[in-house]
Formats: sequence, structure tokens, C-alpha cells
Amino acid sequence: MALQAKFKTITSGGSNCYYVRGTETEIQDFCASQGEYLRIDEESGLPLFYSSTVLPGDIDDWHPLVKSTGGPRKGTYSLDTRVLRFREAQIKSIRSEVLQDKVATQIAQQNWSTKVASSTANAVAALRALTVADETSETEAQVEPVEPQVEPVADPTTDIVDAVKGAPKAPKP
Repeated sequence: MALQAKFKTITSGGSNCYYVRGTETEIQDFCASQGEYLRIDEESGLPLFYSSTVLPGDIDDWHPLVKSTGGPRKGTYSLDTRVLRFREAQIKSIRSEVLQDKVATQIAQQNWSTKVASSTANAVAALRALTVADETSETEAQVEPVEPQVEPVADPTTDIVDAVKGAPKAPKP
């Protein structure tokens, strides 16, 4: 098993805190690399990892951690962002902004589960209901659960073809 991290919480300083799991040897190596900064979660007993990076996916997903093998950060751990950087490079390589937007939307939909989209839709709906109640009266707002309206992920090639058809044509030299 490779060393992995799962989101726990956001600290008061704004850093993202992750649980760390792996084999006994990997955990020992990770703990040794943290030195005086090592923190252990009191409830689970798992070591904690802190990073400003947030990867797409569910809050319960385990993401790979990689160890730096050279340079000034040699021996430190970070979240493996190779897939994220590859997707960003794919989007940047597209010249049409319309097509870039379509591809980025498809990638985001593939990486966000229905559960995440559903909870986000409910949070937005609740905030809207609170805002309307605040604007109309001084009484406490009554927020009723809102059924999420999550659209299924479409075939990405269909959207891309549609975007290309609507993209502006390149000027002639």
C-alpha cells in the first residue's frame, strides 16, 4: 500500500489537515520526516499531514502522498498532484476559450461525485432561503430541505463537438 491522505478539516490558520495511512514502515518513515512538527489525531491515532493543496473528488477519498527525492525539499511529503497538473495542461493546450470552458466543465463533473454536487446544491439553496428571509422580515428563517437537481454527466465528446461548432473561426493570415 502506498502512503495516502484523507481530508480531515481546515485549520484555524487556513491549512488543510489530512489523516495519513499506509504500511507500518511507510508510517514510520512519514513520522520520522515530520520531526518536531509531527501531530497525531487523538481519536484515530493516525498521523496528520498539513497542506494548502486540495484535490478534486469526494471528501472521503484517499489521495496518494509522494516523497520528494531531491532538491531542497528532499525527504518531505506532498499530495500527488500529477493527474491534476495533467488535466490543467490539457485545458491550457486548447486554443478556443469556449472549448476550454466545455472541457474544464466535463473534467470537473467527472471528478465531483453526485454526493458532493448534492450537498453543494443543498447548501446553496439554504443560503438563498436565508438571504430571502433576511431581506423580507426580521423573523428567523425557516429553511426546508431542497431536493438537489444534479444533472448526469453527459458524453464529453458531444459537448466538445458542440463547442467546436460554436467556436469563433481563426482569422485568415
